[in-house]
Amino acid sequence: MTTATVLDPVCGMTIDPAEAAGQADYRGQTYYFCHPSCLERFEAAPGEFVSADGSAAAPAPVAVPGARSYVCPMDPEVRQPTPGACPKSGSQRPAPARSAAWRSRPTSLICRR
Repeated sequence: MTTATVLDPVCGMTIDPAEAAGQADYRGQTYYFCHPSCLERFEAAPGEFVSADGSAAAPAPVAVPGARSYVCPMDPEVRQPTPGACPKSGSQRPAPARSAAWRSRPTSLICRR
């Protein structure tokens, strides 16, 4: 039996609703999340993550000037030359690879699992 997948509206990851870390109702629709931190961000400001028609608005990959590669926050061993979906986890929010000095700073765009 194949289960339909849904889009986590915060990080853009494709997930199975049965395996979701959380869910929230907004304007009569249920949204599912890959991690509790995504659920918390959604509950704080749901309008930022949902389009006018109620569908989950997938985050658009944005290139960062000067970035040499992009790292999947779910699978750090996956590096790509351009922003885009991670081929392993499906995460839509690759983070620019940074020097060791940047690793100590928190990143609000990264979904942690």
